[in-house]
Amino acid sequence: MGRVLARFGVPVEIYCRNFAVNAQAYSSHLARMPGDIQVISSEEEYCRAITGGSRKCIFIDLLSDRVYEPLIPCLKRAGQAGNMLVCFDEFFPGRVTFDLIVRPFHEVIVESENILTGLQYYVYPDILSSVATLKKPFAGARNVLISMGGSDPHGVSLPLAKMLAAKYPGLNFMVVIGPGFSAGAQCALEALSANHTNLQCTVRPETLNQLYLATDVAITSAGLTKFETALFGIPSIILANNDQEAQLIGAFCKFGTGIYAGKSEAIELESFAAGFDDFITDHTSLVQMSSRGRETMDVLGGERVIEYIRQNTS
Repeated sequence: MGRVLARFGVPVEIYCRNFAVNAQAYSSHLARMPGDIQVISSEEEYCRAITGGSRKCIFIDLLSDRVYEPLIPCLKRAGQAGNMLVCFDEFFPGRVTFDLIVRPFHEVIVESENILTGLQYYVYPDILSSVATLKKPFAGARNVLISMGGSDPHGVSLPLAKMLAAKYPGLNFMVVIGPGFSAGAQCALEALSANHTNLQCTVRPETLNQLYLATDVAITSAGLTKFETALFGIPSIILANNDQEAQLIGAFCKFGTGIYAGKSEAIELESFAAGFDDFITDHTSLVQMSSRGRETMDVLGGERVIEYIRQNTS
């Protein structure tokens, strides 16, 4: 979103929490951000950052979790000081008044003058914009991406890769090892790939662009990756890594770009294998999912948010 603002000529200050934990893995992302970047490590430091100085608009992207409780009073003070508060998703409902809430999708579409709801408001990283258009139309399920987020909290990448690589020697599987994977999980996956010619590992990639261009279908978590595979027209089997993802994924799958296969922590390999077989052999459905993704998603979400703000605020 900072890069979108910068394109409009708006001065940007960016405050990042938790990047310091994986500074090496995220350094390239920080380098691509525009404006003045500050990495903070505490709620107190964050509160001082957003309540100090002179601003007109504050964009907020947080997790709705009790650890963010200390932010409530400082967000209220920032709003009372005349700042416009724009929040991606709805956090602390009824406790903090946001001038605008951006919610790309939700199980219940809320009609309100201060809520922008719809996939057209999803904001993609700039680095995807010029690459997605290079993706060739879907022609068949041969290359399979397995990407379970930055940490794969339930450790499903290894059992899935082991089962699928052995069961489908004619398919090529590409496993993403994120920055939060344990050393043991990484070693096990790399050892597995050494024993299977149809399995490759990509360790802590800066982006998934090249993998997306090579991918026909994907097995992914219900986080941000599902939006990216949809943009590239990649039909996906989606697993939820937590309760919040599980609550929201049904709404996303209604758009027809992928299917929901349950929670990662409760996965049953035999049942998953049967569903995967049905998935990759239904060519008509895969073509429809791919087309639906290309028709539904684009990279102009950030511009639409800014345009709405410009037209509806003084």
